[in-house]
Amino acid sequence: ELLAFHKELQETSQQFLSATADARTAQAKEQKESLLKFRQDLFVSIFG
Repeated sequence: ELLAFHKELQETSQQFLSATADARTAQAKEQKESLLKFRQDLFVSIFG
């Protein structure tokens, strides 16, 4: 019973970790894109 619970707990934490990693990747991608856009806007406002 305890072993089954432990196995289930491990699987759940694996799923959580991969979901967290996916979320981090998406967040990093968004941040990178907004940074690029910011730099582009800045460039345009300086050099027009």
